[in-house]
Amino acid sequence: MHKMELKNMSWNKYYSRQTHCYKLTVYWEGERVFKASNDGGGAQTEYFACKDHSKQGFESSFKMVGDYCIKYAMESNPDFFEVIMHRNGYGNLCIEYLINKLLNDSFILSNMKKIIKNRVCLLDGDGRIFSIKMRPLDKTLDFISKQVDAEIYKPFRIMNDMSETEQLTHWRTLTDSRKRDD
Repeated sequence: MHKMELKNMSWNKYYSRQTHCYKLTVYWEGERVFKASNDGGGAQTEYFACKDHSKQGFESSFKMVGDYCIKYAMESNPDFFEVIMHRNGYGNLCIEYLINKLLNDSFILSNMKKIIKNRVCLLDGDGRIFSIKMRPLDKTLDFISKQVDAEIYKPFRIMNDMSETEQLTHWRTLTDSRKRDD
């Protein structure tokens, strides 16, 4: 988990063209630190102090978050960091990078939960996910589990029985590998 959380999110898919269009509040270790917004047209994210924070408090919090995001971007995506590190305001871009990652993660999680709630999902040995248009009722999952145990569906694991963290790990891996294939 990250020290950064996004709350009070307002996201607009219709205005999200080159970037996400959003307004949100950034929390750091459970404390509200600043607000962020992007118009979705490709411009950089704008950052604002919360109403009850001083200018100095905002600048101090923003620098602390920026330092964390710079380290995160450097470690998680060195190619991206190499491209932006010589630009003015690269710390802001690193904050924007993590905000976008957290937004994308929330969209992936929401979509995954919706699908897993309404369908039986199977994971094969190659990390591919298949869904069956059957409600994941206990009776259905027991039947499929017996098929898997009897090796009729040998290479499959039932994702509906996994923890949400494990489900998201597989779902995220699949999503990331699709981006590389494009």
